[in-house]
Amino acid sequence: MKSAFQVSILLFSLFVTGCTATPIKLYEGSDMLDQDLSIIESSCDELCKASIEEELSLERYGFNVSPVSTVIVVSLNDIIGDNKHFNNTGSFNNSWDGSFVLKTLPGDQRLLLHIDYWRTPHLFTELINLKAEKNNTYFVGQVLNLKMLDEQFQWSPVVVDVKKGVVGRLGKTVWYRLCSYQGWYRFVVSSLLSLKPGGDR
Repeated sequence: MKSAFQVSILLFSLFVTGCTATPIKLYEGSDMLDQDLSIIESSCDELCKASIEEELSLERYGFNVSPVSTVIVVSLNDIIGDNKHFNNTGSFNNSWDGSFVLKTLPGDQRLLLHIDYWRTPHLFTELINLKAEKNNTYFVGQVLNLKMLDEQFQWSPVVVDVKKGVVGRLGKTVWYRLCSYQGWYRFVVSSLLSLKPGGDR
């Protein structure tokens, strides 16, 4: 019979492992070493967030809240995730904390992203393209700037090339109206932005 201490350790281990994203294999064939793959993930610590904020001239708001956060990945290369916790379409994100780790073959990647913001009334998505290199890891997330007085928020995908330490935006930077008598709508779209050294502001 297990002691109360052993049971506590077991429950703690289950809790910790249950909160982390299990790597998802998104290529056919036998398992490959990470050094032969490209990894797209949601992991971005405070140092990572600070580097994005500095490169893209972002300011924190509220109680030191970063505008950089996890984005919902609906699909990668037209493969839709099985988890329908965040929307009815599906995603690759962990239900517990929204984290994800995607392992794919190097090359051109197509990601369909869901804007993860509770005030959006329905599924807003943006399709972005990323050229991923072999034996490299990429953080893909979102930047959310709030302008509550103007009832607007600015959203755009963001990526960090972990090996090179390069920060950049992907796809479009979009302004949305939070609410209006006419309903919710997208009303300004900036020019296309791409990943390059030093970011694109």
